[in-house]
Amino acid sequence: WVAPQGSLPSCGTANFLERHLAKFLSNQREAYTRQRLQKDHQQLLREIPGMAERLLQWRIRAECRSIGGRPRERRWDFESKLQKLSAFLQANEGVLPCKREPTQEGKSLHFFLNEQRRAFEQGRMSEHRLRQLLSLPGMLERCNTW
Repeated sequence: WVAPQGSLPSCGTANFLERHLAKFLSNQREAYTRQRLQKDHQQLLREIPGMAERLLQWRIRAECRSIGGRPRERRWDFESKLQKLSAFLQANEGVLPCKREPTQEGKSLHFFLNEQRRAFEQGRMSEHRLRQLLSLPGMLERCNTW
C-alpha cells in the first residue's frame, strides 16, 4: 500500500483501507511504547518504506517520556538549533527569523524561537538555556518582549 501511495497511511482520510492501516500502525505504536512489540515485528515494520524513520520517532518519544520530558526538550536539539540560529543571525545582519521566512530553515528557526518563548513564559526554561539564548545578538531585546 505504501509504495504506490508514496506515504504511510493516515487516519484522517475518507478511504476505509487507509484508515484501517493507520489504525494498525497506531496499535503497533502502542505496543512499541509499552515495550510489547516483538523484535521480529519491529524488523518487519522496518521493511516498509518510511517505517524505519517512524520507529526512530517512536523510540525517541518513548525515551523522552520515560524520563518525564518532551521530545523537543532534548539537549542536542536545542544546541543544534541554537547553532543554526546563530548562523542565521550572522547571515542576516542580526535580524531574527520571522513567520514568513522564504526558506524552510528560517521558518524552522522561527518555530524554535516560539517554542523557547513558550518555555520561558511557562517557567520551563532552564537558566542555562536562557543564558545561551541571551548570548545571541538581538535576543535580549526579543526576550524583554516575552
